[in-house]
Amino acid sequence: MLDKILAGLSILTLIAFLGIVISFVAEPDLWVVIIVVVYIAVYFIWREIRQGGSHLEGEK
Repeated sequence: MLDKILAGLSILTLIAFLGIVISFVAEPDLWVVIIVVVYIAVYFIWREIRQGGSHLEGEK
């Protein structure tokens, strides 16, 4: 369960940081790249969480 909380917290932190970057760097090309990268990261994190998260905790 802790791995799911940390994964969610880390992805929210990434989104917050990239939101700050977008606000300071007014380049539409950078916005597109950031949005695509965040979408891919969220997709893979979500897929991993749905499959049960980390298997290091001994979950079955």
